[in-house]
Amino acid sequence: MADREMVLRFIAFSSMPSPEMYSRRDDFGDFLMEAMQNINALTEPAIEAARATFNTTMDTAYIIFEDDAFRKRYSPDDYRNPINRALFESIAVNLAKLDPNQRTCLIKKREAVKTRFLQLMRDPEFESAVSVATSDPKKIRYRFLQVRDVFAEIIDDSTPKD
Repeated sequence: MADREMVLRFIAFSSMPSPEMYSRRDDFGDFLMEAMQNINALTEPAIEAARATFNTTMDTAYIIFEDDAFRKRYSPDDYRNPINRALFESIAVNLAKLDPNQRTCLIKKREAVKTRFLQLMRDPEFESAVSVATSDPKKIRYRFLQVRDVFAEIIDDSTPKD
C-alpha cells in the first residue's frame, strides 16, 4: 500500500498549479482523500496521460539518481537508505513539471544534480522537512521550493548565455 500512497501523493501534488499551494490546507489525509476522489472521476485519456507523466518522471529520476532515487544520501559512501516519501513527492513532482528539454539537461548534468542533493541533505532545515512532521504545510513548501531551486540552478547553469 505504501507504493500506492506514493503514486497518490504524486498525482495529488502534480494536479496543483503549484505544490507549494498545499500550505493553505489543514489536513493531509483530507488532501489525499480529495485527490483520490478526483482520480476516480478522471476519463480514460486523462488516466493514460497521468500514467505517461508518471512513467516518464520515474524513468528520469532513475537515470539521474540510479538506485539512490528518492533516498536520503549525506555522502557518496553512505549505505542505501529506504525510499523517503517526502523526497519522492518533492523530487518527482518537480521533475514532472519540467519540459523534456529541461529533463534532458538534468540527465546530462546528473553528477551536478547528485552533488547538489548531497549538499541539500546537509541543510538541517531541508533534512527536517523530509524526516520529521513531513505533512506540515511549511515543511512541504520548503522542500518543494528547495528541490525546484536545485533543478532550476542546474538548468540555468547549462543554458547558453548570449
